[in-house]
Amino acid sequence: MKKEDVEMRGLSYPWLNNQVLTLNGPNFEHLRGIICALRSSPSLQRLVINLHVYECERTVHLSDLNTSLENYWNSNGTIINCVVSHLKTVEIIGLAKQDDKLEAKEEETKTSSWKRKKTESVLPDPLLHHILSFLPSTVDAIQTDILSKRWRNQWTHVPVLIFDSGMYYDYSVEEFVRFIDNTLLQHDCSKIKKLHLAYDFDKGSNFCWKIRFATRKHVEELILDCGSHLLYDPYRLPQFLLDNTSLAKLEMVYCYFMGDWKVNWGSLKALKMQGYADRDMVRNILSGSPLIELLELNHIPIDDYVIDSKSLKILILDIGTPIGFDSLIEISCPNLEQLTLMGLQECNASTIENVVSSCLLLRSLEVKECYLSRLVVASKSLRKLVLGNIHQSCAIEISCPNLEEFKCYGLNNVTFKVINFPSLIYATLDFEIPPYVEGCGEHVAKVILKQLQNVKELSIGASFIKGGTTPYAFEENYWNSNRSVINCLLPHLKTVEIIGLSKKDGKCKLVLKFIKFLLKKARLLEKLVLVISKDGGTDFAFKVSQKLSSFPRCSQHAIG
Repeated sequence: MKKEDVEMRGLSYPWLNNQVLTLNGPNFEHLRGIICALRSSPSLQRLVINLHVYECERTVHLSDLNTSLENYWNSNGTIINCVVSHLKTVEIIGLAKQDDKLEAKEEETKTSSWKRKKTESVLPDPLLHHILSFLPSTVDAIQTDILSKRWRNQWTHVPVLIFDSGMYYDYSVEEFVRFIDNTLLQHDCSKIKKLHLAYDFDKGSNFCWKIRFATRKHVEELILDCGSHLLYDPYRLPQFLLDNTSLAKLEMVYCYFMGDWKVNWGSLKALKMQGYADRDMVRNILSGSPLIELLELNHIPIDDYVIDSKSLKILILDIGTPIGFDSLIEISCPNLEQLTLMGLQECNASTIENVVSSCLLLRSLEVKECYLSRLVVASKSLRKLVLGNIHQSCAIEISCPNLEEFKCYGLNNVTFKVINFPSLIYATLDFEIPPYVEGCGEHVAKVILKQLQNVKELSIGASFIKGGTTPYAFEENYWNSNRSVINCLLPHLKTVEIIGLSKKDGKCKLVLKFIKFLLKKARLLEKLVLVISKDGGTDFAFKVSQKLSSFPRCSQHAIG
């Protein structure tokens, strides 16, 4: 009997010869229909009631019996005499299991709720505080009060406090400052790992009190961002901050202190400054920070800086010097491993050369947005070199036999005198190349390609493939030849990205021939990415994709 047929309110004729009746998944709310079936089976010998064949919408158990039918089986109704006259076997399947299932489900619900409450209760407070410290701001931590009583006021013990007005535009500066003051007054943690203050500072915001609060609680990381509106009038830090042995990381934006004040930052390892610094200030910081490993100076004003530290490993220096103004930099850091220089002028060309040659542990060098007429990079330890947006005629010499990553982009009117980096694995070449290497008589593009025999990932600009201005490096049939320079590209190349293909450029055919060459010859090529200029449009992109799909492929794994 199907589930939809369990209610039977009458039969057209009795099942006189029916000896076995099986009821699958009956609903006891429709017991009268079942009784009708029994009454119509006077010869019934075996009755099987299977309660758990179907997943009913609700559990079937004895309490479902209608109150008016509870005493039915004690009466002398004709149904009783009809059933018992021939009935030999009665089998009821699943009645106990249905009740057990319901009890088990109820017990599971209670257990789950109990476990949640118990999990909350057994979590130690330090673990809750640690969880809250990963939230993006203190405002979010305070809002966890609504979760349960267990979480109420837990934020007052969190060792990380982050107040950034940029995340909450609905607050005025006055309201945000008031919120910070109230929060700090309620905070009950004896030690602070991090305090981040970022809002537009004004004289009425009591910034000094907030810094004093942090130092008294032995803050380890302090970020002070007073807002870009103080570009020409930065906030002067209180002198007591300079005598602090708990600070490990400090970031100051449009803040400064008097250059003749003595610094005692015995635990400081990382310092970032933006918007203001002078040579005395930098000198005192380095002399009073014996463990410093990272120094980042961004958009600092014109001055002659001396960077002298034996512990320094990472130096990021952005002078932001306008054209025509000189800011001489001297660097004496024997253990330097990573150096980034931006905004340097011609007077610092020798500084770069000296640092690269004297720092035997230097592994990464980035020179960007500089105005140099000469750049010499010669190092056996260097593994990464980035040259970007060098804005005037510059003679470049590169001799780095162990260099693994080379990025070069945005070069204007440069000339190459020496090119030697045979160990490259990752290369980015996105610039218009000059005609020849001085003293070599061979086109720069061809000289560089000879250095790429070990490259696995290559990002190359369309302007580089076209060979720059006249004379072009690669004539139309160049990639169809069997010259040795071509084979230097093929042995290990797996990923290629071509940047800046444009339909307005008349040399688009040269780029497509280069792509066809790669697909046909590079046996290990796995991925080819083509970045089309914005002026290309979808029609141009579609035509290029159709063209690519027709090119033969040597590698079975190549996708585009």
